Amino acid sequence: MNNESLFDQQSAQLATFFFVRRESLLNRWRLLCNQDATLLTGKSLSREEFNDQIPTLLTIFDVWLRGQESSLSASEKASEHGMHRWHKGYALDELLTELEYLQDTIKDEIKAYLLQYTDTQPQVTIQAFEQLLRLINEMVRGSVWQYNQLYQLQAASRAESLQHTLDELNTSIRQRGEHLRMSTHDLRGSFGTIEGAVGMFEWSGKSEEEREETLQMLVRALAASRSVLMNLTDLARLEAGQETVQIESFDVGTLLRDFITGIQPLAEERKLTLTLDCPETLTVESDPVLVLRIIQNLVNNALKYTPKGWISVSVAFYDESHWTLSVQDSGPGLTSQALVQLASKLDPSAESSATLLPFVADTQTRIPAPALTTESPTMPDGEGIGLMIVKRLCELLHASMDIETQAGKGTLFRIKLLRRTQSKS
Repeated sequence: MNNESLFDQQSAQLATFFFVRRESLLNRWRLLCNQDATLLTGKSLSREEFNDQIPTLLTIFDVWLRGQESSLSASEKASEHGMHRWHKGYALDELLTELEYLQDTIKDEIKAYLLQYTDTQPQVTIQAFEQLLRLINEMVRGSVWQYNQLYQLQAASRAESLQHTLDELNTSIRQRGEHLRMSTHDLRGSFGTIEGAVGMFEWSGKSEEEREETLQMLVRALAASRSVLMNLTDLARLEAGQETVQIESFDVGTLLRDFITGIQPLAEERKLTLTLDCPETLTVESDPVLVLRIIQNLVNNALKYTPKGWISVSVAFYDESHWTLSVQDSGPGLTSQALVQLASKLDPSAESSATLLPFVADTQTRIPAPALTTESPTMPDGEGIGLMIVKRLCELLHASMDIETQAGKGTLFRIKLLRRTQSKS
């Protein structure tokens, strides 16, 4: 491979690394700002308000790292960010300090990447820091200029009609039928494999190697059948209202670290990098079993359908009443058909960090989103049921689920949960 090809490959790999680490990067930036006693205004903002336009600017940075020019204007997005900060009552020095912390956070991510991939070409490193400097310059120039213009933000109002609610219900009914049809098809295929494998054992003249291959095929088919049946059973119990919520106080960090430690060998076997970013202590009052089932479904899906790259699990404080659990992967992403099956498409809001990707889904509020122009493979077998289970578990815990996805780049699932959950009556 010549130097130019290697440079392009390593630049693309660095950009992909930043894409998968984006949720953790944003969470760490917020943490640094919250720890600064001089930054008071931002502490009262929601996650979407605090991140305003920054995810879009990171998307532009992603394009620059790949040696391309973005169709979006960094200075315009930075101007919108500055106007937002002025509207929220920021002092100018607060705005500049936040941008300094963002620069430090991005710089630390570059350093972490270089420590992990020591064979990175010097030209790739130089380009990364040059583009970081370019990004920060554009942000300072654009946001400060707009800040000093004292423009007022114009917020767009959105409303949901009774017809939309009815459409949503009909879509949910159709979706349930599609999940059952797909599961039936999967089970028929698995049972056919099992029947064929059992029949092969009866053939005479088979070598020990052929018998071993047949046995492994039988084991895989049985495991697939068991997984589908377990998911159908879980979904049926949730749909029937037979699941109960047992509230207790527990540490989320301990729960997730134990889970990630247990599943890490599977990630290593599949040559995937599985990481967890979590506060040392995050005590909540919820159902640890249901929370664990949510993370199990999301991480297992990511492990199953991510062919290579990274899976990033991140936990963060959202506000005084909520915390977030996020799973982001570098897999193929969900298609528009898959999102329709989930019946949960939503247009990103003006203040949403979802500007990163073309779709955002929420279990509680749904608005039709525009169709994708680029299709990735359709949703794999059984994945829809697992995500339906996650949605139902979220409803039990009064939680919401956001989905951000882009074909060929990956998917982010973000669950927002209460720090003190109350059982549904």
